[in-house]
Amino acid sequence: MAYETVAAISKVELLAAFGVPESQLGNASGRTFDNARAEKTTFWEITMPPHLRLMADAFQDDAGDDNEVYFDTSDVDVLREPRTKRLSEAREEVAAGVRSVRSYAELAGYADEIDDTPATRALWLASGRTALPARAADATAPDTTAPPPAPAAGKALTPTADLVLDDTAADSLRGRLDDALQTLATRWTERTIARLNSPRHRKGTRHWDNRGDTAARTGVKDLPVHQVIDVATWQQEAAQALQPLIEQAATTAATELHAALGSTSTATVAVWPTIAPLLTTWLAKQAHALADDVAGADLEGKSLAGIAEATRDWGRSLASWASVKANHLATATVGSARDQAAASARTGLVRRWVAHDDGRTRPDHDAADGQTQPYGQPFTIGDDLLRHPGDTTALPGQSVNCRCRLAWRLER
Repeated sequence: MAYETVAAISKVELLAAFGVPESQLGNASGRTFDNARAEKTTFWEITMPPHLRLMADAFQDDAGDDNEVYFDTSDVDVLREPRTKRLSEAREEVAAGVRSVRSYAELAGYADEIDDTPATRALWLASGRTALPARAADATAPDTTAPPPAPAAGKALTPTADLVLDDTAADSLRGRLDDALQTLATRWTERTIARLNSPRHRKGTRHWDNRGDTAARTGVKDLPVHQVIDVATWQQEAAQALQPLIEQAATTAATELHAALGSTSTATVAVWPTIAPLLTTWLAKQAHALADDVAGADLEGKSLAGIAEATRDWGRSLASWASVKANHLATATVGSARDQAAASARTGLVRRWVAHDDGRTRPDHDAADGQTQPYGQPFTIGDDLLRHPGDTTALPGQSVNCRCRLAWRLER
């Protein structure tokens, strides 16, 4: 009995010495799910990073100057949770009218895509139509006090039924795109941190720390930010991950419309060529933002650990950015695929704008609810013309994070 007690205690003490909780070995007895989750978070945030860096550095010399050794932890769920939770809370704050759209955009990392206007600075009450100006000068601004514009007159529908289409198609694709982008965001963050710690990139900077010939390798150079951040690889990996998902969803949406119309023609659509340039531009902006953060932290005299934390802050903002972009891409993919499919289908198609009615819909989009247009004619959304929800050619303020959809009818 004494041996069993000593053995059990020794096991716990040995694991604790290495920072490994028992729950990570599959024994979560005596713990709640929350306790086990907290242990896993501590394990990956505190215990593992120095071990992984130590092992990676040992292989760096053999890897050569053209390769970087790092551990990809992008699939570790607990590393993605804090940022996701904070952004979820921020979205609830926007819906409750205690946070502005502009504030959320800055937190999410896409402020450059949202204009700084009285409307985006205002706090919109839960109804989605009443704004509380953020500044005294905004109180008389027409875009926060005037009622939403009336929808433009479109072509009236005849009393025929809507085509039966999958209203959840965009939601389903959004979930898959979000998962892919979240995984990539974590991978890019950890890869950047691994490169910051690489001897090749630390050489000649103040960050060299006795891992070699200090006198020869310590210097005053800035960290080579543009070598550390490889945006071309990001763009390539994003294309490899997202293109199959988008093309498959586009084909499904187009085929579904053809089937609803009783068409036997093959549904061939090309949505990816319109998505790819957007994705390339978006990632270039994010890489530029990260480069500014890293260079700024280095200029402020922060240690490598401080610069790594700044990089992880950026990574957490990228997680929110990924969710927003997934929504935009999903809505645009389904809308564009059905539009292209309709081009080879029968004439007489009309479309009705259906707003997402939950109090968080843009006033312009809410006002357009029920607007109908014949196929080929754009919808009038505020002062803009949109071919469909999430239109990639529209201004970001009218397309990003749009959750509207189109209902289709065949006019007799």
